Amino acid sequence: MNVTNTASRVFLQYMYRDAYVHKRKLRDYVVNFVIAYPTIFSLAYGYLQPQAYFGTDAHAIYMGTMLLSGNIVLVIMFFSYKLNIELLFDFENNRMIDYQIMVLDPRLVIVQRVLFNSLLTWAMTLPFFPVAKLILGHQFDTSATNWLMLAIILLLGSIYGSIHHLLAACVLQKTTQISSLWARVNHIMITFGGFWIPHHVIYQYSPLLGAIMYFNPILYLSEGIRRAILNQDIFFLWHRSCLALVLINILGLIMVFYAFKKRTDHV
Repeated sequence: MNVTNTASRVFLQYMYRDAYVHKRKLRDYVVNFVIAYPTIFSLAYGYLQPQAYFGTDAHAIYMGTMLLSGNIVLVIMFFSYKLNIELLFDFENNRMIDYQIMVLDPRLVIVQRVLFNSLLTWAMTLPFFPVAKLILGHQFDTSATNWLMLAIILLLGSIYGSIHHLLAACVLQKTTQISSLWARVNHIMITFGGFWIPHHVIYQYSPLLGAIMYFNPILYLSEGIRRAILNQDIFFLWHRSCLALVLINILGLIMVFYAFKKRTDHV
């Protein structure tokens, strides 16, 4: 019982420590991710692009809503990257992680990082669509939006982003490889994960490419978001996207445990 209480206390102290560190950066986070990104993406992809390509009718509003819905994927991936890639820098420099795993079970250290970073990513992405609605008004169609469903899929996507980048931090050998992570992995996954083009469009063009996309975890995030906002049958069923992300997150967490153990050589 004492061991459990001690582990819980240390776990909470790590959560408090991260909250204190990021509290000092909170203003920049809000300006960049709660205000700047939604504003820029709303104007560019929710208004200007559909107006230029599709005119001003209802079809343009639908296309603008669909295009803007996928843009949140980039915000989730970029913000979760900023939070979790810090572990790679720690491996190269301070090695504070060595102290952390001495006083807390290494698996709990990973769980704590995933929990905190996921919740912070979720908090920074939740206002994205309400801000977009405030800016675009009727140009952003939320008449069929299930906001609770949207919040859940954003949470699962935030967890995925954290696990994905923690795994990258454990696998990459040095910080100079970060550019390769984005060029060879993240950009490909985002581009072919429904960032701009939904799965059903790609599948109609190339069934083979559409089938390959099923192995891209980001696809289930973008499809789940579009289903929650537009509620149309051409997008994956919401529970299908959620189930896929839950399974992917569990598998990813196990992979992080293994990669972290190998990197730190803990018992």
